[in-house]
Amino acid sequence: MRRLARDAEHDTEAFLQLVPELEVRRLPAPVLAVQVTRPAPAGRGDDGGAGAVAVGVSMHHAVADGQSLWQFMRAWATASRDGSLALAGLVPPPMFDRAGILRHPKAEAATRQFARLSAPDLPTVNTLTEPDWTRQSRRTYLLTASQIQSLKRRILQQSDKDQPPEPPTTFIAIASLLWTSFARAKHPNHGATDDEDVYFLFPADCRRRLRPPLDPGFFGNCVKLCYARAKTGDLCGHDDG
Repeated sequence: MRRLARDAEHDTEAFLQLVPELEVRRLPAPVLAVQVTRPAPAGRGDDGGAGAVAVGVSMHHAVADGQSLWQFMRAWATASRDGSLALAGLVPPPMFDRAGILRHPKAEAATRQFARLSAPDLPTVNTLTEPDWTRQSRRTYLLTASQIQSLKRRILQQSDKDQPPEPPTTFIAIASLLWTSFARAKHPNHGATDDEDVYFLFPADCRRRLRPPLDPGFFGNCVKLCYARAKTGDLCGHDDG
């Protein structure tokens, strides 16, 4: 258990054993699965993470997005630690009213289009091949507060001096580091492909972007896929740092 928690390359097969399977290929489908795993008894001189518990959660994306999932996890942890009465003071409290999304002028058309693309053969809703997660390497990288501040300063230093941007957020700083790192790893000889387009795809939380904005505690899906585009040369250009 301690080995899995280290900031190093993770054992993907071991992690998969901690996550419950959720069969969502056909309606009706389950929306939540939880698996609690305790480490096996350790040998002499090795506590093996004694006392540790891994809680794996799989949630159907039709029910909740990432923000809602973590809201659920925080509420669950609060109730487990302090008792159910503590949820009365949970900030923000969960809100399940979807009227704020359904009144969007494109809501109905977007729903029909999404259903045609993702579920043309109801009640079968997922025909995609399950990816082989064991072929994907995973690793945790720890950035200190000073390193993040250094990234933000470098972004400001390299920006247009005539139109200085607002100070970048932590997400922008780290996303910029990831994007440039991936581009440089994929295009080590970037000089020959300076004009190639490179994209960065990411989900954006739209709760505060709707007009009027949704309640901060909205529990459900309110994300939109967004992308940024740049030229390989702009991302892979070497600097003096």
